[in-house]
Amino acid sequence: MAMYDFLEFLLQMSLPLNLLKLFPVYNSLSSANPN
Repeated sequence: MAMYDFLEFLLQMSLPLNLLKLFPVYNSLSSANPN
């Protein structure tokens, strides 16, 4: 059970980091393609 809690903790920590990595990419794409 502790292993599952640890994996869940890693998942919760990695999600914001992935969003931070994708944010500049999204910004550059939206600025390159104005609608």
